[in-house]
Amino acid sequence: MALTWDARLAESFEPHHVFRKRPRRVTDELDRLCHEINPAARPIDVPVRPRPGARLHMCFSNVKSACAEHGGTMLCGWLIWEWAKTFIEAEHHAVWQRDRDLIDITPNLASCPTVMFLPDPGRSFDFEDRRRRDNKRVALRRDTSVREYLCLARQYVALEEAHSICGEVVFDPQTAARARSITLRLKALEGELASWSVKNWGRNEPCWCNSGLKHKCCCLARRALSSHR
Repeated sequence: MALTWDARLAESFEPHHVFRKRPRRVTDELDRLCHEINPAARPIDVPVRPRPGARLHMCFSNVKSACAEHGGTMLCGWLIWEWAKTFIEAEHHAVWQRDRDLIDITPNLASCPTVMFLPDPGRSFDFEDRRRRDNKRVALRRDTSVREYLCLARQYVALEEAHSICGEVVFDPQTAARARSITLRLKALEGELASWSVKNWGRNEPCWCNSGLKHKCCCLARRALSSHR
């Protein structure tokens, strides 16, 4: 019996949304990644203004609908994310272009007012077969957990795309078991990476919880207080 992919499980292998954020600056590693993807472009800031009815993770359909209703064009490229001191990631994405303005009309889990976007119009979305382009990832530290996480993330997407028919993923029982095994291991690794990040977050860096306070005045202070109780 074939098993149809439950979209709710897709959330279980994505990087922890608490730590996966818009990069604060263009580092050497990020610059090299962008150059490898599209040497002719540079990452730019694009404002996020979610359009009413726009769906999470559906940027290409969201922009296509906006163009049909209000004109403008779709600009494909890559969102750039960073899990600080762990890895950077480029996610295939589309923004809405009207006149000279670029707007990201798709909501994101990071709830950031702007995103870092690398234009790459030569890599469009396959609306016919709905094949996805895998994220491009680069480790920021030498760590076996980071390497395993990035390797398994690639394996999972490849497994899903190998069993995708017009955007619907159908696994046979054996493949479904393999997919679940990868998912569970990725979740365990996410916990390890999150634990490392909490312990190694800089005192004067903006706190990872998005409070807007420095780490030393927020979660670090609360952790120190709880340890003395």
